[in-house]
Amino acid sequence: MLNYYSKSEPNKLIFSILKKSEITYGRHNLTPDSEFIQAGAKKNKAGDFFKAHRHLPCTKVVTITQEAWVILDGKVLATFYDLDGELLTQIEASDGDCVVIYNGGHSLEILEDDTTLYEFKNGPYFGASKDKEYLVVDSD
Repeated sequence: MLNYYSKSEPNKLIFSILKKSEITYGRHNLTPDSEFIQAGAKKNKAGDFFKAHRHLPCTKVVTITQEAWVILDGKVLATFYDLDGELLTQIEASDGDCVVIYNGGHSLEILEDDTTLYEFKNGPYFGASKDKEYLVVDSD
């Protein structure tokens, strides 16, 4: 798993990516417990069982929208920007990979026709005007 940190604030996690090939038996937490979005991965065997449960109501204060992409089929190019808007890196993700975004900016380019993905975000959602700020990016 790759964790990528800010260059301007080295303790601030920008994104994580777990490649499908890295998933093993036993739970693998992709996200630190302190982040608003939580994700994990686990390879399972027939007969594995998750005991019936529900989650208890509790108050959580959310101060930022975080998101995750799970690439089901195809290939994408994810571009990540630091907290100050500067380009950090680009990562290709494909079938079965999971990208979790915590901070900074990002864009996503679809590289193959019929690429299919899931996108998850923490809520509630109050509309784009309260949720997004578009970055001005040089296109040299």
